[in-house]
Amino acid sequence: AFLWTRRHGLSLADGARLLFGATSPSPAWNTPGIARLLRAPEGTVRPPDRESPADHLRAISDLVTLLPAQTAVLGEEAARIAQRLVTAIERCDSEISLVARDAGPAELERLESQLDGLHAAAHEESTDRRDLRDLMRHQLEVMRRMHARSEALSYQRARLLHLMRGLWTQLCLVRNATSEGPERGERDVEGLRAVCDEILDVIDTPTVHGPPGDRGDTADADQGRMSAGRVREVVAHHGR
Repeated sequence: AFLWTRRHGLSLADGARLLFGATSPSPAWNTPGIARLLRAPEGTVRPPDRESPADHLRAISDLVTLLPAQTAVLGEEAARIAQRLVTAIERCDSEISLVARDAGPAELERLESQLDGLHAAAHEESTDRRDLRDLMRHQLEVMRRMHARSEALSYQRARLLHLMRGLWTQLCLVRNATSEGPERGERDVEGLRAVCDEILDVIDTPTVHGPPGDRGDTADADQGRMSAGRVREVVAHHGR
């Protein structure tokens, strides 16, 4: 049991709860670590972990197999788009990790402090000291640009994950629309097509936008925020 717990990435407490805990309703069964190990009832799909792109891909891939036959092709396209979203998010994660290693907040603070020390002794500086100060000033400028890009990538990642959630929500609407009449079904299928088209527009446009209010809040950023409008409508509709 200990080896099984370690192999599935659970803490000892979660492993004991899963293997030996009571089966009565408990919030513990809904924690991401345990929920991902539970089998969904026949004909249903276990909802994805809200913060996990890979788990959204798993849930979407499972859900498209349950869609009505007339939407099978669109469902397969949605699964491919979900895979592209995961790839784009992983690319953001990789770049963010590299920037954090080379130009993290601690490194920026260290360099700024060192540059302040050089400025304090400017009255007695030599040519070498002045060259060193200029070099450090340039290095700090580069690192600040890298840090700004990291923030923009974090915003882009959050945006892509939001689109992934919207795709999952719209697929759920299409899956459930079969029992609500053909008119509702057609409307939700059209909604799924619209969401897929908007996601493709975002993925195929590599521009990274910053969060609202910073230098990325330009006409391009406004267009990017508009592209997620349909997803927000879907999420709001699903909530109602």
